[in-house]
Amino acid sequence: MGCYMAQAQSLTIPAVNIIPGSEKSVDVAIPNGTDLTAFQFDIALPTGVSLKGATINGTKPETREIVSGKVGDKYRVLSYDMQNTKFASDAVLSLTFEAAGETPTGESSAGVNEIVFVDPEGNQPSVTGGNVAINVVGGSTITVPAGLKLAMVSDKDLDFSDLASEGVKAYICTGYEVSSKTFWMTRVNDVPANTPILVKAETAGDYNVPVVSTRTYYPKNFLVGDATANVTLDKSGTYINYGVSKSTGAIGALPDATTTFEKGKAYFQVPATVATNPTAENQSFTMGKNGTGSKLLTVSDYDLDFSGTEDVKAYIVTGFDFDRTIWLSRVMTVPAGTPILLRGANGGTYSIPSKKSEVDYVNMLDGNTSSEPVTLSPETDGNTIFVMSLSTGVFGTLSNNASMVKGKAWLPVPTWFVSKIPSASRGMGMNADVIEEESEVIVLRAIVGEDGTTSIRAIEESQNEVWYNLNGQRIDTPTKKGLYIKNGKKVIVK
Repeated sequence: MGCYMAQAQSLTIPAVNIIPGSEKSVDVAIPNGTDLTAFQFDIALPTGVSLKGATINGTKPETREIVSGKVGDKYRVLSYDMQNTKFASDAVLSLTFEAAGETPTGESSAGVNEIVFVDPEGNQPSVTGGNVAINVVGGSTITVPAGLKLAMVSDKDLDFSDLASEGVKAYICTGYEVSSKTFWMTRVNDVPANTPILVKAETAGDYNVPVVSTRTYYPKNFLVGDATANVTLDKSGTYINYGVSKSTGAIGALPDATTTFEKGKAYFQVPATVATNPTAENQSFTMGKNGTGSKLLTVSDYDLDFSGTEDVKAYIVTGFDFDRTIWLSRVMTVPAGTPILLRGANGGTYSIPSKKSEVDYVNMLDGNTSSEPVTLSPETDGNTIFVMSLSTGVFGTLSNNASMVKGKAWLPVPTWFVSKIPSASRGMGMNADVIEEESEVIVLRAIVGEDGTTSIRAIEESQNEVWYNLNGQRIDTPTKKGLYIKNGKKVIVK
């Protein structure tokens, strides 16, 4: 008999965003795949959407077959092995959907039912299905020039999550170092309207980006632009303005004669100078006792250098979304007065050297470096205030006024955005989980050449480990067996 009859498994198909006249493939985990030899299920799709095909990816013996086709008003998918061989550990079911060109946009659902899974002994473990959201969405065409980089801003909410397979990724600029002219670019998938971004592609050409209602808030980044009006450049000397060459992708200082930027276009506006405050003494930080990988929100009077240790890591917050996910980007050099989230050992104490920093970051965190406490109310200056419990490491909103002494930090999120979060997702109490994620970062450096012009010297792509589950949600690290996406590649966790 099967050894997993006690608990029903779930056949989960991720939500599908598809543009009329296009295809979309999604990967589906096979429940207890290595204990099974065959499966079959039906899926009822909304009008205008069809199942174009199904494949089993990964190791597959010659005897493994997969068949898909329409049966009545539903589509059936089945897979079997003529020698009763179990699915390989890296086996992944991939479904390709197609939306007809005249399919109306809007959200509907597909029903998954008539599910049968079979083990080598012929047992049929219980597997449940359900509905999957099918979102037929509009598209916005962007044209990536020969330089393979495009600084732009759209008047629509854009979703770049499916474009990675075509080599197209979107970034906001979250950091800049004045001395080396270095830009830190943090990857984003869900781009709210009027958010300036840098699009980086492997091939020049036209790309159709799905238009999906935004779920994410990002603070102002070092890219500047407006989707609906021309932008006047700041010529005060406080900032340096950089443009991106369409022909080469080079990042260079804009000519003095450039005073405005057309709507829909974007450029870098970075600080010309950054205040520093180094000290000869190391600074000490003690983590909260809140479990494995404990956390601490803090802010220091001095520049800090975390490059010499992997035992404790420092992060700024670059975004916040409807899933109550706090988007983190790791930083090595931390300017004085920059609030950060530290992650280290439970209750561990760390001595961090202070080193001169010339970096400025876009950061959602706020903190107190004054000897006088700061009093916060649950809603302060138009923001809903989130704090972190030292005992649990979990973020939550304030229920009463709180006094924040020197060295304390907190997360203000605009109340207008919090109020848009669906009520089912808004209950962010101290006992609720919040996922912290490390964002993928690329580093762009621009230098001044011998002739006084500025050109790109190198692109260094350093990618932290970025994990997704098959629902398209970013996770810290996998906690269960199954199929995941790690840095854009499929990985089986055993």
